[in-house]
Amino acid sequence: MKLVDKTGAEVEVVRDNAQYAYVEKRVDSGEEVGRSYFVPAPNEDNTLIFFHTEVDDAYQGRGLAGVLVRAVLDDLIAHGTTIVPSCPLFAAHLKKHGAQFDAAGGKRRAVRIEDIQYLQRVLGGQ
Repeated sequence: MKLVDKTGAEVEVVRDNAQYAYVEKRVDSGEEVGRSYFVPAPNEDNTLIFFHTEVDDAYQGRGLAGVLVRAVLDDLIAHGTTIVPSCPLFAAHLKKHGAQFDAAGGKRRAVRIEDIQYLQRVLGGQ
């Protein structure tokens, strides 16, 4: 599926396990324009806690955050990965479109206090 922003610019979304992020890049230049960060959930196979999503200031208003979230969710569905949406953007998207995600085979679980505590330990209170 071709991913484009509101200006028609094509982007790609790739998982970068070294950064624990999905990275959104412009196809024409390879420039990174957005990122969605995650950590593997402790003691749970194939479960990722998403905690922050950002689009560079120069690219705000182009719908790239939505493109990024949808691409990540599609990839999670394809790999049978469970999402824990601690990131407000993912939580809002799933609140609005969760039935579609579930119907497509998506797996999710609610954020637990243990997830927040784990994120605080891993991220050092950032």
